[in-house]
Amino acid sequence: MDYELLINQFQLFFLIFSRIAGMFAFAPFFESPTIPMMAKAGLSLFVTVVLFPMASSHFEISIPHQFFPYSLLVIQEVIIGLIIGVLCTIMLTAFSLSGELYSFQMGLGIINVFDPLSEREVPIIGQFVGLIALLIFITWGGHHMLLEAIYKSFKVLPILPLKAVNSLASSVVDIFSKMFLVAFMIGSPIIGVLFIITMVMGILAKATPQMNVMMVGWPIQIVVGIITLILLLPLLYDATISIFNSLFNNIDTIIRNIGGIK
Repeated sequence: MDYELLINQFQLFFLIFSRIAGMFAFAPFFESPTIPMMAKAGLSLFVTVVLFPMASSHFEISIPHQFFPYSLLVIQEVIIGLIIGVLCTIMLTAFSLSGELYSFQMGLGIINVFDPLSEREVPIIGQFVGLIALLIFITWGGHHMLLEAIYKSFKVLPILPLKAVNSLASSVVDIFSKMFLVAFMIGSPIIGVLFIITMVMGILAKATPQMNVMMVGWPIQIVVGIITLILLLPLLYDATISIFNSLFNNIDTIIRNIGGIK
């Protein structure tokens, strides 16, 4: 039995496992602390077993047997997986952020609920919009797109070149800026409607000083905001699909740029 070949295959298997485990550690839904680490590790191991025959053919580098150089390769693989998972999570966070933007205008900013996925308190509207986006992500097949993205990364980027760190940092910053832009675009219709309601209430307060505008306006803002959100849900689905398509196109572009492929 060729033990050296067996060791080389195991080292290659662990490199592939490291990238996939890094992705699942921060991928949408899978990054939730409520999912046991053993379940994440088992899922990563299963996906590695499935992808190993295809992904291993793209590793055309000699794998070092020394501990320190091999550890650097493992860290690089984990970073690539983290990049894919984090970029998807960032864009999904934009939906929760958009809900938080107009929760305060609706008067619901003080009502926080516990989010089991992130294990933190978030405004109730932000959690509602975030869960809708996550549901659309899963029903659209976003988890399949994640697996496709991780497989394509093995074809384009077997290892992370150190010279690509600057390009990687600028790409992550660009995705962060797009997150705030997407959050504002999603929330802008409701923010605009609530702004008009606030202006009308201000005019009424000047026209009829004896009327308690705050007591009247608060329930109106909540009702109008919820009705507007319900009316926008069909449009939100189409917008979410478009955003996810753009997200995975950006991930593919970033991976290709890091790998030096235009």
